[in-house]
Amino acid sequence: MAAALLLFLLSYILHPQTQVLALATSSDHDFRYMKSVGNATAVPLEDEYDYIIVGGGTAGCPLAATLSRKYSVLVLERGSAPVSYPQVLTAKGSGANLLQEDDGKTPAQRFVSEDGVPNVRGRILGGTSMINGGFFSRANNQFYNESGIDWDMGAVEKAYKWVEDIIVFRSNLSSFQSIFREALLEAGVGPDNGFTLQHLVGTKISGSTYDDQGRRHGAVELLNKGVLKNLRVAVEAYVEKIIFSSNASRLSATGVIYTDSKGKTHRALIRDKGEVILSAGAIGSPQLLLLSGVGPVNHLSSLHIPVVHSNPDVGNFMADNPRNMINIVSPFALDPSSVQVVGITSDFNSMEAFSYTFPFSFPQPFGLFPNSTSPLEFSLATIVEKFSGPQSTGSLRLLSSADVKVSPAVRFNYFSEAVDIARCVKGMRRVGDLLKTESLEQLKFRDLEGAEGFKFLGPSLPKNQSDDASMETFCRSTVRSFWHYHGGCLVGKVVDGDYRVKGTNSLRVVDVSTFDASPGTNPQATLMMIGRYIGLKILKERRVELGASFWFQDIIDILRMAAALLVFMLSYILHPQLEVLALATSSDHDFSYMKSVYNATDLPLEDVYDYIIIGGGTAGCPLAATLSEKYSVLVLERGSAPVSYPQVLNANGLLTNFLQEDNGKTPFQRFISEDGVPNARGRVLGGSSMINVGFFSRADDQFYNESGIDWDMDLVEKAYQWVEDTIVFRYNLSTFPSIYRKALLEAGVGPDNGFSLKHLVGTKASGSTFDDQGRRHGAVELLNKGVLKNLRVAVEAYVEKIIFSSSNNASRLSATGVIFTDSKGKTRRASIRDKGEVILSAGAIGSPQLLLISGVGPVPDLSSLHIQVVHSNPDVGNFMADNPRNTISIVVPFALDPSVAQVVGITGDFNIIEAISFNLSFSFPLPFGLFPNSTSPLEFSVANIAEKFSGPKSSGSLRLLSSAEVKVSPAVRFNYFSEVGDLARCVKGMRKVGDLLKTESFKQLKFQDLEGAEGFKFLGPPLPKNQSDDASMETFCRSTVGTFWHYHGGCLVGKVVDGEYRVKGTNSLRVVDGSTFNASPGTNPQATLMMIGRYIGLKILHERKAAK
Repeated sequence: MAAALLLFLLSYILHPQTQVLALATSSDHDFRYMKSVGNATAVPLEDEYDYIIVGGGTAGCPLAATLSRKYSVLVLERGSAPVSYPQVLTAKGSGANLLQEDDGKTPAQRFVSEDGVPNVRGRILGGTSMINGGFFSRANNQFYNESGIDWDMGAVEKAYKWVEDIIVFRSNLSSFQSIFREALLEAGVGPDNGFTLQHLVGTKISGSTYDDQGRRHGAVELLNKGVLKNLRVAVEAYVEKIIFSSNASRLSATGVIYTDSKGKTHRALIRDKGEVILSAGAIGSPQLLLLSGVGPVNHLSSLHIPVVHSNPDVGNFMADNPRNMINIVSPFALDPSSVQVVGITSDFNSMEAFSYTFPFSFPQPFGLFPNSTSPLEFSLATIVEKFSGPQSTGSLRLLSSADVKVSPAVRFNYFSEAVDIARCVKGMRRVGDLLKTESLEQLKFRDLEGAEGFKFLGPSLPKNQSDDASMETFCRSTVRSFWHYHGGCLVGKVVDGDYRVKGTNSLRVVDVSTFDASPGTNPQATLMMIGRYIGLKILKERRVELGASFWFQDIIDILRMAAALLVFMLSYILHPQLEVLALATSSDHDFSYMKSVYNATDLPLEDVYDYIIIGGGTAGCPLAATLSEKYSVLVLERGSAPVSYPQVLNANGLLTNFLQEDNGKTPFQRFISEDGVPNARGRVLGGSSMINVGFFSRADDQFYNESGIDWDMDLVEKAYQWVEDTIVFRYNLSTFPSIYRKALLEAGVGPDNGFSLKHLVGTKASGSTFDDQGRRHGAVELLNKGVLKNLRVAVEAYVEKIIFSSSNNASRLSATGVIFTDSKGKTRRASIRDKGEVILSAGAIGSPQLLLISGVGPVPDLSSLHIQVVHSNPDVGNFMADNPRNTISIVVPFALDPSVAQVVGITGDFNIIEAISFNLSFSFPLPFGLFPNSTSPLEFSVANIAEKFSGPKSSGSLRLLSSAEVKVSPAVRFNYFSEVGDLARCVKGMRKVGDLLKTESFKQLKFQDLEGAEGFKFLGPPLPKNQSDDASMETFCRSTVGTFWHYHGGCLVGKVVDGEYRVKGTNSLRVVDGSTFNASPGTNPQATLMMIGRYIGLKILHERKAAK
């Protein structure tokens, strides 16, 4: 069997393209290439390689992968890895690339041509293939015929298929794409070519680099087809200059000079027979040639750049395919769709379309606002016309003689040639024909009289489309880029037919800058093909040079590859679910812990550990890290790793957690208590520390005094500092926290305690788990302080039950392990060794729930669900309490920087007042360069002021809704304000908020009417006008109550656990989390929970050391 499989593998390697249209099947992202990716700061200051590729983009990635089969390859990419900007990895994030402000590192680098047209460049590993619409269609025949290249069409076909087998998909048409296709055919754009990757006149469906789950598989994943040990990819590497030899008979490139993100200069050289290959795109490649002294003498001399080689055509013949479009507001919801269908007319105009939904109000974060109104959402259908091969061209010129980060000036001269404006007019008249079809009738609105008409966002077509002048005006005024610009290093002018730079040795340009026309409807397919094609040509050239010895080595390499692939396939057959989650990511976060993270599907069906911790959350992570210093530890976390939900890793993603629909796996698990109050549980490695506002403040003295624990306060201090040294930050107050701080002091919430991590009455700034760049460093990063080889963290692991010993001679009930299931429903068992323990750190919902399901709890409740009683304890699930939150939200008349909680006011009655600010769009977001002459959305900043108090007297209970299914959240009731004293505390606290609104500091947050009268604009209910009326204030408190997500109880110290957090009446079982609290400590419990995780871990280590 093995021999037959080897034969099959060899045949596949030698004849890999025998499949016809073997498109990729939907799969998760393949991040294996990250093994070869590192920041340029980690690359030696000088090193040698066989090939240096400048630009890890659409052509550079397949080129690098191909050359790495035989040679060492350095790829220098100025952007980051995709994992640093996760929006590039999904269709949903596509618009985010155009919405995200350009901070000098973002994937879509903005520029505006001298024509005044907004445009973007890809600045990320994978290049523009990571920010485009994903449409994949091969080149037109005219491109091959007029390219100046002597193509080997057999090799072209194989190169296309090499790409398509991995990253090209066919998906079902969305509703709008189906409508658009019907409209094209009805408008006479025929024939119907069905699905094809070929460029054919008529209407067709084509491939996409998005799979059917909306995951993008760009050129970066082609790196996985290379030999990763031969490949080094340096990100955030800015190539400043090509190094040329000065003594050869012909000018030769010998390497490059580049700088890293810290400004340090590096030098990379090529070995004998090696090459420098520019794949930096239509802007980057001509720019780098010019900076290196290759280009027009006059231009170089004017910038005092020494001329290395004169070529008047570098930077010339720059062209861009003009895009004109109309945007139709749909009267019904359309599924968002990227481009799947294209109409190609006989005169080679192309029409494409996409749909998306915009909120014309403001997004509603789950449970954040009381009684907020729904946003008004409309779907938009955008129909685009463009044509390739414009006759109008322009040029590129440097604006800096030395700094490659300064984008050159570019002019495309759209419609400067009469033939181009005529083509636009013809194309837009065809769009007008589309609007007259029956298929698009359903997109029209109807008025009260029954009259129908389209609602346009932005300009509509002229009423008289037969009038050339009107149509020409429309074309010129609405022109935008389709981001398919090209030129600057044309074949025959700057490079020869093998893409070698004319007049030089060891230097090529392989990218879109060599095109005199953009191929097909989208150039990405052709660029990936060319990367592969040229890579194979180079290998073939060197193979011929080396002769038979090379062929012998090639056969040896193939046999080795086949053997390795055979081992891999056999391992996959035996372990088909093997998945490594330890992905490398941005160095900004410390992801070392990912070496110990696995999907639960990868764990053995049965295994033994010293400690099993249920819940890798705020307390569980520091506890696991501490215990791993001496013992083997298994952490069972029901959520995913943070890299699967990157919004949890930064402050900008904070509201995303509230907005994201709960699909059963998202980090922000929604639930609604029986009180009717929306709430959330953390469901991600790191727990609620990964979804909260990051505020870090230590516990109050009352917590220690009334906790039932005999604290070692020196050890408490050390445990806090162990946490704070790693993940707690202090940064300057932003605008609104500064205003808020002044208002608190003005309202009498004193004294001013400055910055402090301690819980002090008065006003203070405190620490945060967000650093000054807005990156979150939650409890999960404390795992890095453990001994990772002793630590196994299983994500998507659902613990169903605790296993107890049933031995008759056991003096006391003992936990011996747990039963858990993975995401595929397979059951697994983990047991503890002698002296080991099972420790619940599953939170105030999860820990009491698991005790109850395992038979520890009130007998009547367990019996009613037919759960066998293992140990009777009437208090499990009782004394559930939540700190009630009441808020007011003020719309601010000027822009505020978004801010997380940085400042807190603590009154003498221990009411706590915090505030955050954020921006809401009351219209629709404007993607950069997408709309012509579109109006700006109505944006306002919102200041949200929240009052809460800890230690409410009102409490409730938790009860199971399922006797066996841990994924079914229990029913929880907190009984907010059932105790009169709690309601009185709310009234008192909200009156203090009323005092804040009367301060001079807050006056600047008021609007003025035409008469000059000032007043606040509230989003949601304002405070009662008569705040001295108890009844009105009580009504406000009850009607606006929300959670601060600081709920606790269910396993209280002294009732369910003892002073060492051991479950009473058992051995080898503890609970270490917020379920043990009778009051939430400080202003935010996360600091105390992390401290307790470390504290209990150290105590356990001390106990075992003493026992030995």
